Amino acid sequence: MKNRIKNKDFMDMEESKLKLEALKEVSNIFLIIFSAIASLTGLYLTIRTGFVQGRLFFRSIFILSGASSPYRNTTSLFRLFSANLLSDIPVTIFATILATEIAGYSVIVLIWVFTLLLMPVRFFLTAGFASTLSRLPGSFKITFLVFYILLTIFAGALFSSVIMQKTMSAMPFTFHPSYYATGFAFLIFLFLMHAGRRGILRFAGGLASVVLLLFIPVAGILIYASAAPILSYFRVITDFSPDGWQNLVSGLAIYLLLTDATGLKTAFFCYRSGEKKPVPYGAVSMIIPVFTSFTATIVALIMFGNDGIARPYIFYFLFASILMLILSASVWAFTGQTALRLISSNKADDISKHHTGEAVNKTTQAGIIEKVYIFLYVLLIPVLYFWMPGFYEPAGLLTLYCGVVVSLISFFFIVLSFPAVSSMIQKWKESDPSLSYKDNIFLLFMGSIPQNLASHLFGLIAMLRLPSWIMVRVLKAFSSHFKIDLSEAEHPIHTYPSLNQFFTRALKKGARTIDPQKHSIVSPVDGKLSQFGNINNETLIQAKGLNYSVNDLLDGSPYVQNFINGFFAVIYLSPKDYHRIHTPFEGEVKGYTYHPGRLFPVNAIAVRGVRDLFPKNERLTSYIETDYGMIALIKVGATNVGKISITYDSICTNTGSRKFLHKDLDQSTFFKKGQEIGRFEL
Repeated sequence: MKNRIKNKDFMDMEESKLKLEALKEVSNIFLIIFSAIASLTGLYLTIRTGFVQGRLFFRSIFILSGASSPYRNTTSLFRLFSANLLSDIPVTIFATILATEIAGYSVIVLIWVFTLLLMPVRFFLTAGFASTLSRLPGSFKITFLVFYILLTIFAGALFSSVIMQKTMSAMPFTFHPSYYATGFAFLIFLFLMHAGRRGILRFAGGLASVVLLLFIPVAGILIYASAAPILSYFRVITDFSPDGWQNLVSGLAIYLLLTDATGLKTAFFCYRSGEKKPVPYGAVSMIIPVFTSFTATIVALIMFGNDGIARPYIFYFLFASILMLILSASVWAFTGQTALRLISSNKADDISKHHTGEAVNKTTQAGIIEKVYIFLYVLLIPVLYFWMPGFYEPAGLLTLYCGVVVSLISFFFIVLSFPAVSSMIQKWKESDPSLSYKDNIFLLFMGSIPQNLASHLFGLIAMLRLPSWIMVRVLKAFSSHFKIDLSEAEHPIHTYPSLNQFFTRALKKGARTIDPQKHSIVSPVDGKLSQFGNINNETLIQAKGLNYSVNDLLDGSPYVQNFINGFFAVIYLSPKDYHRIHTPFEGEVKGYTYHPGRLFPVNAIAVRGVRDLFPKNERLTSYIETDYGMIALIKVGATNVGKISITYDSICTNTGSRKFLHKDLDQSTFFKKGQEIGRFEL
């Protein structure tokens, strides 16, 4: 009897293995089909758009740096980029290990080739996702969304459980810390799901700093410790065997599917934001796989130098990504919720837009369904992790099937959305500034550095009081470089104890005469008049093709309406100019507004190249009531000229709190024409 039971169990196991092998054969066919269609779609879009990934790659980084972003506050865009990139890194590590085991190290070269080829696919999918999805037939759209929801459950849960299994088991403690660490990870995950998209984005923004401080150094140490011969590594990855093409294609396709190479997860995550500004979001989405491919190359290099993943300390590299794993699970779950909302509302809009009684019932039902979805999602992770690790392989196959189906549907409506997205690109390019390569590099560098911190540090250096014999040489060199007219300074050069005091120097009496005529206008600063004219409704001209609005410039001020259809003038102060500010008319100062912001340069290159430059930069606005109406004297900070002070209040920008502030004075302060009202400082 016992022998019969054993034989039956053995036969069942053999039958299960045969079924699994059959599933693998079918999955290989699916993977080959996916690779072929992915490459053809990428090639089609590349040719039709004239190599859009090359033409827009630089501009994509430019947008991310904040210089060409359509938003005054670029933090949200950076956080969105961080959320999508960092959520892909743990999966990239896992996918690289899997792909190299199947196809060998030569798959890395193909990963880079397909990354380049699929960049326009990501661009078009993210940019045209909202508009195209709304136009799909109802049944077709729901089928697509259902498969995507299944993909999020299997992918998110599978990746989380597998990677946690590998990382937690490698922790060198005598007790079992994996339970505590896993529980802590679940708490963070549940908190993020409760916080929603905003909470995920904030977590991603903070995590970006952790990655720079922890993940990158760990990777560097591992590369150094492995002492992998770089030349041998490149020789191995370029060694293609014609006999193993099927494994190569399978390994590549698995990598592309697991790492969201087509950008489907990113498109869902950017769904709401992408409706308003589709092209910038598509452009930023396009550069994410470049970073994940770089990660894959580093992971493969570490594996090559350590004879695969046999050595225990390789898992520390995985452990460094545990926080990114929580983010990855959260992003998958959030995009699944987004798909559920789209099904529940049966429109490509949020359910909250409905106001009928029936819509309220739908909203309630949708909320219950979303809670059930999160429950299943959360439940599947510990089920796979603790009780059913043997289900990894079939779960992986199910993930691949769902991924292939939704990717193939995505390719179909990418082609359908081609005309609309191409038109969006053309309009965006026409409105986007065109600069020389040198100017682009300059602005990209300026946008990438922490301008406020750099300016603050430079300000501290500029306030240093050095011995006179050193200070005189510094000031003479500064004056010579910027061609400053020292004859106009109130005091001799050797009397200024610091660079900042020299920079904010007063002029000799009579150096600037004030026109006594009642109806004359006094220039508030020494400088060059770069723009002036009428405020068209609420639009001001920054440069050719670049406009900004009064509402953006004076955002939050109660005096905005005073300047609609008024007049404006922009005066640029170069480093050689006198940096004190004077009133153009006599009048009473009613109050001021402080807008914290970036500190881009305000020179001619930045004015032509940085969209919404003045609304993005830090500024302090004085409101002066005159006989001719109210004047807004807007003092805009710049790189290394980050401090702005005023004579009628103690505020000094870029020194302490950087929160928006509007203050109405208890008693209006009267200023004569030409009287000093403030100054720019280093």
